[in-house]
Amino acid sequence: IIFKAVNKAVCDLMVLPNIICISWGDPNNDETVSFTNMMPCAVMRLAVVEGRNITVDSSFFKRMPDSQCKISIGQQVGCTPSITGSTAPVWQKAFDFLVYDERQRISTVVLDTDFAGRTRTIGKNDKVHVADVIAAGDKGLWVDLEDAPVTGTRAKAQVLLSAVLYDLSADTQRLQCHIASSDVPKREASAEAVSQSRSASGQASDEEEEDEDAEDEDVVELDPASLGTAGAVALLMCKINGVYLPEKVAPLDHIAIKVQVGQSSGSQLAAAAGEIDPGGVTEKGVRSIGRLRAHGMEAEDVAESLGEDLADVQRVLRKSLWNLDVAQKIPILLHPQDLNSYSADILVLSKNKVVASGALLFERLMQKPDGRLLELFSCVATDGISIVSVEIEFRLFANVRRPSSPVAAASDVEA
Repeated sequence: IIFKAVNKAVCDLMVLPNIICISWGDPNNDETVSFTNMMPCAVMRLAVVEGRNITVDSSFFKRMPDSQCKISIGQQVGCTPSITGSTAPVWQKAFDFLVYDERQRISTVVLDTDFAGRTRTIGKNDKVHVADVIAAGDKGLWVDLEDAPVTGTRAKAQVLLSAVLYDLSADTQRLQCHIASSDVPKREASAEAVSQSRSASGQASDEEEEDEDAEDEDVVELDPASLGTAGAVALLMCKINGVYLPEKVAPLDHIAIKVQVGQSSGSQLAAAAGEIDPGGVTEKGVRSIGRLRAHGMEAEDVAESLGEDLADVQRVLRKSLWNLDVAQKIPILLHPQDLNSYSADILVLSKNKVVASGALLFERLMQKPDGRLLELFSCVATDGISIVSVEIEFRLFANVRRPSSPVAAASDVEA
């Protein structure tokens, strides 16, 4: 159990989007290793089509395998249903994965379930890169399985993978056709969500009339009947800039922040806040801001007195109040029905139990031409009195299918 826990913790740090930066030139530097949060460069729809020459070893009698295929990129995992009694299983399931670099490797594992319900690996491959599958185009790529039982014909056990890349577009107007075509009605919001959203947005403008003639060819085509967990048409990235949690609400350990839009959600663990990142403000400037604020000066007066940018002063003041940080961004793949959600719900969890909540009118984010929104939430605790402050920077992207072309080097989206 201890080994598995340590192994999982190391894996979480060693795979993308985490990067280990080691300064080999300064062995005396204690801060030689750091972890940087990255933005994905694309969304990949990866289909596990079929297998061939899939067999299983049996010491007692011959039998046909009951096989399923597990596919993974880093810590993202998808698994097909099991196909019973076939050496050429047809899975036809697709999954959406975030891609941070086309050099990332795809792990393919075929599993067999015996009569006793025990599952074991009967073939695997972890040497294929994202770029290899993309380059194969519509015909797909047959992946050889290692450590697979040898058949009588000595034919290799293989799995057919096919993939399409979707680039991330900050033009949220591309999503309007999915809102218009979705049959799922907007869900009702709770009284707390309505109150929170109205206080944050004021008088929201009426939604503009959607263009019925919007072109569909540049946007993700959705065929729910043929997909597994695939079908995402948008990506919502949530960067938690900081959290202030009163200790009377919950202990500061085991805290997580969860963002939910419709049926899709994502969460990340919070940790004790570290030192303030001054950004464009010098360390001396940070100390001066703190002293002037302690004397009762408002942010505008502090900025004017020190000749600093008001936004930088406000950010430093906010961060000085935070007691929790969330190191990693929260990625959420959104489906058409999620875009019809009334609100994006912000949940503060302590040991998986909700201790505070807030909400954002999702329409406000959809109305942003560049899909960006910075919001400071005052989440009401379950005691009905305390307030948990959470600052989140949202970035909404439309998934736009990349035209078929020779595979090029992945370009990072500006973080």
